[in-house]
Amino acid sequence: MNPALKAIYTPKGAAREYAALALNNYTGCDHGCLYCYGPATTKTTRDKFSSVSLRAGDLLAKVRSDAKTLVEGGCKEYINLCFTCDPYSHFDEEHRITREILSILLDAGLNVQILTKGGERGERDFDILEKHRDQVRYGVTLTFSEEGDREKWEPHAAPTHERIEALKKAYGMGIDTWVSIEPVIDPIQSLELIRVSAPFTHEFKIGKLNHNKTHEAGINWVQFGNCAIELCEDLKVRYTLKEDLVSVMQRGEEITPALEKMKNGALFTSDSPEWYTPDDIISRVIRVFGTIDLDPCSNGRGGDANVPARNHYTLEENGLNQEWKGRVYMNPPYGNEIQKWISKLKEEYEAGNVQEAIALVPARTDTKWFNLINKYLRCEVSGRLKFKSKTDPDQNDSAPFPSAIFYLGKNETAFSEAFSERGLIVKPIQPEIAIPEVLKLIQGDPELKSLYELHAEAGRLDTPDGLRTFEAEARYHLSLRGGGEGEEHPYLKKKDAPISRMPPVLLQGGLVAEMLKLSIFSERRQWVSEISQGERTIIRVVRGVSPFNDPRLIGRLKTEIGRCFPLYKTTVILEELNRVFDGLINSPDAEKLTSEVVLRAIDRTERVWRELYKPPVYAIEMKGKKTLYFSASDLAKCQPLRINEQWMALFNEQLGARGRDFEEIIDYWISEATEREAAGIPSIYEPVFDEIVKMVSVLPISKEKINLVTHGIWLESGPNTDGAVLWVRSDIVTKIMRSMGKSESDPNLASYLIEEGKLKERSRVHRIERGALRAWGFSPDIRPDEFSEDGTAGFQGCEHHG
Repeated sequence: MNPALKAIYTPKGAAREYAALALNNYTGCDHGCLYCYGPATTKTTRDKFSSVSLRAGDLLAKVRSDAKTLVEGGCKEYINLCFTCDPYSHFDEEHRITREILSILLDAGLNVQILTKGGERGERDFDILEKHRDQVRYGVTLTFSEEGDREKWEPHAAPTHERIEALKKAYGMGIDTWVSIEPVIDPIQSLELIRVSAPFTHEFKIGKLNHNKTHEAGINWVQFGNCAIELCEDLKVRYTLKEDLVSVMQRGEEITPALEKMKNGALFTSDSPEWYTPDDIISRVIRVFGTIDLDPCSNGRGGDANVPARNHYTLEENGLNQEWKGRVYMNPPYGNEIQKWISKLKEEYEAGNVQEAIALVPARTDTKWFNLINKYLRCEVSGRLKFKSKTDPDQNDSAPFPSAIFYLGKNETAFSEAFSERGLIVKPIQPEIAIPEVLKLIQGDPELKSLYELHAEAGRLDTPDGLRTFEAEARYHLSLRGGGEGEEHPYLKKKDAPISRMPPVLLQGGLVAEMLKLSIFSERRQWVSEISQGERTIIRVVRGVSPFNDPRLIGRLKTEIGRCFPLYKTTVILEELNRVFDGLINSPDAEKLTSEVVLRAIDRTERVWRELYKPPVYAIEMKGKKTLYFSASDLAKCQPLRINEQWMALFNEQLGARGRDFEEIIDYWISEATEREAAGIPSIYEPVFDEIVKMVSVLPISKEKINLVTHGIWLESGPNTDGAVLWVRSDIVTKIMRSMGKSESDPNLASYLIEEGKLKERSRVHRIERGALRAWGFSPDIRPDEFSEDGTAGFQGCEHHG
């Protein structure tokens, strides 16, 4: 360890495989994971370890000192946050030390690697991570695909789906993502997590289970390691096996049949030689159909077939190329080809060739193929289906994923009666506003049609509420153009006086004797639910989600009240909480309730203009003579980062808008917008370009690439001026955009400059010696004085800066 470092340290042992440097932001962790080695490492009890505290001394001062030392030493290693704590624990929600540390390290130019089980809590710093995406790796620990197991082993960590969603968002921002598959407690669940998260993960680090010899001894690590290797290579993702797993695999233990199917990629499919649809499911299919006419993915014919159908298509016959008729039962192969089978089933049914159909599939709701048929009735199977073995009728193995059974047909009552005992019957509700009615509004109106397409691309028309909102906005703008006063905007109908705090509500029923009051309000970009007794607050739950959209809030409050008042039955507490929330959700106060973020944006808004540039632009005039600019595309796509970045640039403070906040702010701005003609320039981006030209005109130019590092500009010469590109370092462009109140990630600037012939290439990374940086590729015409008649750089009066 570098003796000059005060907070950052060099990890030892297995931790060294994750990063060369590390920093623990807090003392202890409140996630309460049963497998955690933290208490042993820090030589404390589990209870003390779970009581998180700030580190002794001025941690941030130590981090600043360490950052200076590492920068002076030319450090390029990643600093891992964290090992013996979580950077996004519940404790960090109050203290936000992680955000401060990220700002210090990243602004100093150091590289940071994050590892967390915090889920959506980590998303609050994505604005910082996106700005420094070339310096950051964002990682999550994934242990269980089944939420019941996750709650048992990781009781206070974020749910697995939250962690995966945060990973997906980071990946979408261009941030390098990774996943730690460690500890491995259930190998099948670990392999399924690799499969599910692979599309948005750059690298997996795969380990095993340590410090639990009893459980560890029951796992065949050789087999798991081989399965993990083959799966990652099949998915074409980077992976690293940790040394403790590699050392166990080198012992050469036998392969057992428990995971052989995973190694071979067979996830209990109907065309597998071993695994077939359970008899109970088949009998229920027959109750619906009477007779099964076709099994298009059968394991055999006649008496050899698992499904008793009149006709079978086997692997050799390839049912995808055959004619389908009558009543079809399908349990398709669950690999990469499943979408072809789902598409075939949907096409045959909707063409009228298939009378009715039942399909048994994995409940992977995030896939394209699942959404092909999600408008049809389905049974969401409770628990995991146990598939039967042909060679051993007594052997049944649970699938490593949840299952769904779809029904395509008119006899929905029979299906519901037959399968209701196996799970929840889900009947999708079709939109009440037909799309043709919306399309009538936009016919012959290019502007509304363009807005409709942007809304559709952003997925805002996928629900009845989305269609209603678009229809109301379309009618509103049409009526304004007609010269009338227009219909009242839906936002104004809903919120005449927004509030961020609801009046306290008394808990009655079985709790009336305690005189408890529930308060709900928004503060510091978070939602707070408090239970008070008299003047004393006894329970405080802070969440990033609105209380009326948070499925876990009531359960959390029930648990906390139960701890404070152990004599009350949980059923009594739950009954009263449900009564209160059912009453609040439809109350006038709930209609007006909004976040502190939305109220702040509304309060600072003075006027909204819809300026008729090409394309149109919304200019939001704020208090203090400051203006935010958004394209129609920005508003339609509803990306909070757009407003967060511009807000920071103008006001030097965090707004912290989330998706729902931005939707409400947009609704308000659109309701207040007044149209006006463009201000005598072809685009709002023209002044930005003028400032770029001014800046570039004073920079020393060179044909040496290193000049991009030293002076921010480089001429990549071609055979003539048409082939030359003048590269300008991205931070120069970003600084100008910020100074003019524009979002540094606004794609419209580049689109405008390309259309005008002023930009040849969008921002991209250039490798220079051992480093890398981004630059914009402008036309050399922005420095015409620098070129001689033969099209080469003349450097008139400028020295060569190599």
